[in-house]
Parts: sequence; C-alpha cells; structure tokens
Amino acid sequence: MIDEAQHLFTLASGRRLEDQLNVLKSLANRSNTVHVLFGTYELFRVRNLSGQLSRRSIDIHFPRYDAAKASDRRTFARILQTFAEQMPLAESPDLVTS
Repeated sequence: MIDEAQHLFTLASGRRLEDQLNVLKSLANRSNTVHVLFGTYELFRVRNLSGQLSRRSIDIHFPRYDAAKASDRRTFARILQTFAEQMPLAESPDLVTS
C-alpha cells in the first residue's frame, strides 16, 4: 500500500512518467503482490495514460468525513475502534475518547 502515491509522479513527464508506471507494474509482477495506491485525484491523470494499467485498475472513491454529520462521526468512531482492536497490544487503546 502506497499512501500519497501522486507524489511518485510529480517530477515525471512524458517518457519518464511511462517508465515509472512500468516500474510499478514490474514490482507488482515480480513480487506477485497487488499494489494499492492511495492519493489525490492527480492519480487519475497517471492511471489513464496506460491502457493496460486502466484495465487492471479499480478506482474507489473515499469521500471525506463531515464532522457536522452525526452519521459520519459514528462511522469514523467505529473505524477507529476497529483499528484499535487490530493493534498488536495486550489491551486495545481507546482512540475515540483520546
């Protein structure tokens, strides 16, 4: 998983951008591992430069939480709790009230 993946492509243009896409594809093939890129909408620009990459990719939009909405606050609290429960600690921390 690569967070802020749009930064991988900030200096690249033209052929260099294509090379970086090929490096990511090679890493995925050699490691036999699915790569997940997280980032801003700038990733759409890169993703659509390669037909092969476009066919192999799935876009999932995660909208921002709105703290003004009670349902978003509850959802965020549940996610924090689930995350805390997965931490390899003797006792799960309380991330919601901390």
